[in-house]
Amino acid sequence: MKRFELVKIIFCTLLAILTVGLKADGNEIQILKNLEEIHSLSSTDWEYTTEKIKPQDAPKGINNKYGKSVLWKRYKVPGNIQFKDGESKPDSIWIRKRFKMSKKLNKGSYSIFLGSISDRDVTYLNGKKIGMTGNFDSPKPQAYDKVRIYNIQTDDLLEGKENVILVHVQRFFDYEIGLLKDDVLIGPTIPIYIKFYKDEVMKLAFIMVYLTVGIYFSFLYIRRRRERENLIFSLLILSIIVYIFSRSTFKYFSSFELIVLKKIEYIALLSIVPLFCHFIIALLKNKVVRIYKVLNIIYFLVGIFYLLNNNIILYDILNKNIVQPLWTVYISINLYYLIKEAKKKNLDSIYILSGMSILFVATLLDVLSDRGFFIFPRIAGFAFLFFIVSIAIILANKFVRLSEEIEELNVTLEKKVAARTEELEHSLQSIKQLKIQQDGDYFLITLLLNPLIANRNQSKNVMIDFYCKQKKNFEFRNKKYEIGGDILISSNVLLGNKKMSVFLNGDAMGKSIQGASGALVLGVVFNAILTRTETRDCRWITPEHWLKETYLELQSVFEAFNGSMFISVVIGLVEEDTGVMYFINAEHPWTVLYRDKNAIFLEEELTTRKLGVPMEYTLVVRVFRFQKNDVIIIGSDGRDDIHINESEEIKIMNEDERQILYRIEDGRGILRGIVDSLLKKGRLTDDLSLLRIEFLNKDIEEKKNLPPILHDIIKTLMDFKKYKQMKEETLNFLKKLCNVYPLSESINKLIIYHFLKSRKYKECLEYLERFLYFVPDNNDFLYLAFILNKHLKKTKFAFEIIERLLLREPQNTRYQRSFLRIKKTTEVKMENSEKFKVQRAA
Repeated sequence: MKRFELVKIIFCTLLAILTVGLKADGNEIQILKNLEEIHSLSSTDWEYTTEKIKPQDAPKGINNKYGKSVLWKRYKVPGNIQFKDGESKPDSIWIRKRFKMSKKLNKGSYSIFLGSISDRDVTYLNGKKIGMTGNFDSPKPQAYDKVRIYNIQTDDLLEGKENVILVHVQRFFDYEIGLLKDDVLIGPTIPIYIKFYKDEVMKLAFIMVYLTVGIYFSFLYIRRRRERENLIFSLLILSIIVYIFSRSTFKYFSSFELIVLKKIEYIALLSIVPLFCHFIIALLKNKVVRIYKVLNIIYFLVGIFYLLNNNIILYDILNKNIVQPLWTVYISINLYYLIKEAKKKNLDSIYILSGMSILFVATLLDVLSDRGFFIFPRIAGFAFLFFIVSIAIILANKFVRLSEEIEELNVTLEKKVAARTEELEHSLQSIKQLKIQQDGDYFLITLLLNPLIANRNQSKNVMIDFYCKQKKNFEFRNKKYEIGGDILISSNVLLGNKKMSVFLNGDAMGKSIQGASGALVLGVVFNAILTRTETRDCRWITPEHWLKETYLELQSVFEAFNGSMFISVVIGLVEEDTGVMYFINAEHPWTVLYRDKNAIFLEEELTTRKLGVPMEYTLVVRVFRFQKNDVIIIGSDGRDDIHINESEEIKIMNEDERQILYRIEDGRGILRGIVDSLLKKGRLTDDLSLLRIEFLNKDIEEKKNLPPILHDIIKTLMDFKKYKQMKEETLNFLKKLCNVYPLSESINKLIIYHFLKSRKYKECLEYLERFLYFVPDNNDFLYLAFILNKHLKKTKFAFEIIERLLLREPQNTRYQRSFLRIKKTTEVKMENSEKFKVQRAA
C-alpha cells in the first residue's frame, strides 16, 4: 500500500513538471506586467528565420499576413543555433522575440540586455532600430564576445499589444551564430547597468584575488629559490589574470585592436595547462619526462604562430584541434603522478586531485557548451577560483609546516646543539687519536727514510746538489716533518780502477705513506747494492754492466709486489777523471742539459719502463760526456705538475713538458733559482725532487786541446802518403805528445792506425785501451777494441766490450751480429771445456 502511494506521488510530480514544461514551450506570448523591475526574456519562445525580411514590416506581419508568409523556427535563448547535417548554413539570420505589456509604462529610461552575440548585429524594437554592433560584411571579427546593452524609449513600446524584438545577426565562425551567452533582460536602464557592471567588477575581484596570491608566491620564491614550484605557481596566476581580463568587456575600453587582444587571450590560454602541469611536477619533486618536452615544443610553436599570424579562425582551429586535445596528455601524466602519490597517502596530492576533479568537470561543461553540444552557464571561472585557492592553501600549509618544524627545532635546538656538540667532540677526539696514530706511522716511515736520502758524494771533480720538497706535511710531538715518495741518493764507487760518483733520483707511485714505502724499499735496496759494491772486487766491472745488474736487481724486488708498487728512477755514474756519465732512465721525466745558458732534453723517447712494471723495452744505458760549464738537471714529475691558475674551483694544470726548460734557464741552472722560478709560475701539487750534477775537472780540456803549432803538424801527418812512410822518430815523437795530451783524438788515431797498418795488434790494442780509458764514450774505438781482442783470442774481453756496445745501442745491427757470433764461439769453447773435464775425470 505504501509502495503504491509512493509511485502515485512520483507519477503526479512528473506529470506536473511535464505540464509546466509544455506550457513553457508552447506558442504563448510572454506577458510583462510592467518594466519597473528587470524581467528575463530568455525562454524557448524565441524564433529565427533564414529568409530575408524588412524590420519595418515586423509589427504588421505579426498581426496580419507577415507571420504566415515567413517560416519561423523555435529557438531557445541563450544558445547556439544548430543546423542539421547537409543543411546550408546562412551567413546571417533574423531572430525575434514577442511580448506584451499589460500595464501602462511610466516615462523613464529602459534598456535591453542581449548578452554576447556572434558576431555582429543590428537590433530593432517594433521595427525601429535601437542599436548596432560591428560592421556587416567585414572580413575581420567585430565583437563576438562583447555584451550588448541597447537603450529604448517609452514611446517605442506598445501597451496592450505585441512588441517585437528583431535582431539581425551575421556570423564570423562557421560553427556558431545567435545570442550565445548570458540571460536576455529588459527593464530600467540603471538596474541593468548595475547588474552588468556588478558581473564585470566580480571579474576584477577575481583578478585582484589572483594577483594578490601570485605576488605573494613570487615573493616566496625570491626568498627561497630552491622551491621552484612557487615561481611556476606565480606564473600560472599571471596567465590566469591575463586570460580573465582578455575575456572581460573592459578590454573594449582599451585602445588596442581586437586582433591584438585575441593574441594575448589565446597565448594566455595556451600557457595555463603546461604551467599547471609543471607546477605539479615541481611540487611532487618529479623529473620532467620526455613527452612533456615534446608537448612544450609544440605549444611553443603554436604560440609563435599566434604572434606572427592575424587569422583568428586559424587561432580557433589550432585551439580546438591541437591545444585543447593535448591538454588530455598533460593532465593524464599529472594524474598518474598524483594518484601514485595519493596511494602513498600524500595529503597534498589528495587535495589537488579533488580540486582537479571539480575543475575538470566544470571545464568540460564549458568546452562542450562553447562547441554547441548543449546550453549551460559558464562555471569554470568559479571552479578555477576554488581550485587556485585550494592550491594556495596547500602551498601555505607547506610553508606553515616548515614554520612549525623551525619552531620545533628552535624549542629543542639547545638540547640538540648540546647533544650534537658532545657527539662532535667525541668524534673529534677519535679523529685526533687516529691522527696521532697516523702521524706516528708517518714519523716512523720518515725516521727510516731520511737517513737513506743522503748526499754522500765526496768527489772534488763531480759536484752533486739535492733539492727535495715532499707534498705531505705533518706534525709529531710539536715538530714538523715531510713525507712523500721522492728519494735522492749519491755516493762514490770504484769500478774498473776508476773512481765514480753514483747518483739516483726516484719517484714512487702513490701519495704520503704509500709513496714513502716505495721510496723506502728503493733506498734500502740501492744502499745495499752500494755497500756490496764497496766491499767486493769490481776492477773488471764496467759502468754499463754495473748499471744493468743494479737495474735488474731493483726490478726483481719491485716485481715481487705484483703491481702494487711502481717507481720511476734515474740511476747513473760519472767518471771523476773523464767526466763521462752513464745513466738509465726508467720512465722518469727527461734529463735536462744546461749548456751556454740554454736547456735541452738529453732523451727523446721512452726506452725503459718503471721499476715493478714487466720489461717491455730493451734496457738502454745512455752515455754523455761533460763539457766545460755543463750542468745536468734531473727531477721528478713534480716539476711539471704545477697549478698555474688562482682559482680553486677550476684547476688548470701545466701540460707543457718543455716548461721545465724555461724554468731552468730562468734559474740559470741553480737549484734554488729553478725552484723560485717554478713557484712564480704556479703552485706545486706533487712531491718535487731535483738533482744537479756539474763536472769541475778543467784539466780534461788541457789534455785534449793541442796548441795551434802542434795541431798543424798533426794535420800534416794525417796525410795518407806521409802516414804510410812514418818513421820511428816520428812515432816516438807522437808517443811523447800522447803522454802530454792523452785525450787528443788525432794523436791517438795516428798511433793506433800506424800499429794497425803495421799489423802490430798488441801494441795497437795497448794504445787503444789507454785512449779508451780517457775517452770511453767513443763507440767506434770501442768496437775496434772488440775486433782486436777477438783477433788476439781474448774472447772474454771481446764479449764484455760487445755487451757494453749493445747496452748503449741495442738497435745497432752490426753490434747484434757481432754479439751473436762471439756468443756462439764462447758457448762452443765452454762446451768443449766441459767435455775435456769429463774425459779427464773418467
